Amino acid sequence: MTRWGDPGGNFATKARIVPDRRSEARRFPNSTAQGRSRFPSRMLRSLQKLFTQVHASLYRTTGGRVVGRFGKTRFLLLHTIGRRSGRERVTPLNYVVDGEAYIVIASNGGARTHPDWYLNLQAKPEAEVELGGRRVAVAAVTVEDDQRPRLWDLARASWRWYDSYQQRTEREIPVVRLQPVGS
Repeated sequence: MTRWGDPGGNFATKARIVPDRRSEARRFPNSTAQGRSRFPSRMLRSLQKLFTQVHASLYRTTGGRVVGRFGKTRFLLLHTIGRRSGRERVTPLNYVVDGEAYIVIASNGGARTHPDWYLNLQAKPEAEVELGGRRVAVAAVTVEDDQRPRLWDLARASWRWYDSYQQRTEREIPVVRLQPVGS
């Protein structure tokens, strides 16, 4: 990069600016990248919310026929109650089945923080899942026993990026069992 009025570009080569990675982390706390983020986290969050709304709308409109499956990955809509707003929140999530339960992974793409839907389930574990056109009441439990590695591997078989998400973050990514109520 050269400065205006500097035909040789000498200023740019001599005055190299090294970003302070700690200040980047303070400015972009939800960034998944080490150091500098390409986009401010606010923009990424807005894009994520837009994608979530479009995905949920398409899923509902088509009964899950259009965006209910992507290769080996199957999707459901998780209905939670916002822990602060008290309003219903709908999130499309990929899942695997373990017996009668649905297993979802709270990866948040490897971000430093848990996804909002997981925090909502921690505050109120009663929720509903929507599969196709039917809704099922479920109770959410974070799997923390010897079943976790088996369920992680089961989920990883349908979504290969989970391991790379885990490498991006220092937190242990939660494995959540959504058990149908009454079963």
